[in-house]
This record gives sequence, C-alpha cells and structure tokens, in this order.
Amino acid sequence: MEEFALKNGKKLVIRQVKGTDVDEVQKYLQQMSGETIFTNQYVGRPFDREKSIRIYEYEHNLFLGAFEPSGRLVAIASIMVREPDHPWVCGNSRFGISMLKDYYGQGLGTRLMQLMEQWAKEHHVHTIIGEVRTTNRRGIALYLKQGFKICGHLQQTALIDNVWHDEYIIQKIIE
Repeated sequence: MEEFALKNGKKLVIRQVKGTDVDEVQKYLQQMSGETIFTNQYVGRPFDREKSIRIYEYEHNLFLGAFEPSGRLVAIASIMVREPDHPWVCGNSRFGISMLKDYYGQGLGTRLMQLMEQWAKEHHVHTIIGEVRTTNRRGIALYLKQGFKICGHLQQTALIDNVWHDEYIIQKIIE
C-alpha cells in the first residue's frame, strides 16, 4: 500500500484490490465503462460477484486499485499470469489499465504501470502483453513511455456505435 500524490496535489491510496472490494469495483466499472470506448467493459454488463472475488484473490493475478480517502475506487491496473503451471509459457502475462476521466494526465497511469512491472519482476514474469485501441492516443503514449512496443495490428476487433475499431498488440519483455 502506498499513498500517491497526483500532479494536482490530490492524494490517493494505491493498494491491491481484494475480494472485499468487489462492490466498489462494480461501481467503478459501471462509471468507467460509460466514460470511454477504450475498454471492454460495458454499462449493464452482468456481474458475477463470486467469480470476481476468486479472480481478485488468485495468487497469480495482481489487481491494483487507486482509492480516494473516502474509499472510492478511481483506477485499476491488472496483470494476470496466463498459465502459471505450464513449463513453456508460465512467464507470459496479460495486463489492462483503466481510470476515470477526472484522473487522466495526473501521473496515476505511470505509477500504476511501474508498480505492475515491479510485481511482474518479483513474480518472474518475462513478457507482459496487452491490446490497445489504435485511437487511444493517451494510452498508447503511456505504454510506449513505459517501454512497451507495438508488435501487431488487429483489424476490426470492436464494433462500437456501428464503427469498427482496430487494436494494436503491445508487449514488454521484462529484463
């Protein structure tokens, strides 16, 4: 757990999301999904409480949450080891990050990415992989700044408001 000061001076607490945070996560996802098309969450998505608790508490996953002092969740970064028991691919992981619009440009994304990578090193993760919509300029800039490389282009992966959107596959190899 760490206290983090945004560029605007506001303070947040960054800590691991636990199963007991599931209701706050659900509220966050509902708000965030209405603010952006750069996520695969959607308003009204069915929420499986027990499944979510298992995912948040699984030892090969890390979900970092940024919380206001009131306890309100405003951002999540996740990294999940894909097949931790497989001898060939146990070092591969998938990641995602999202935050409420009011927190864009405050240094929070950078800090969450740093903490995620630190966890990856401690857990012997070799490769972090994700997808990002090609129109998500802010996200792409963050990932490139953190050392990710664009290693693929997926065409027409999301139909949003009758418009097809492409995604980049991004990857970082942890040295």
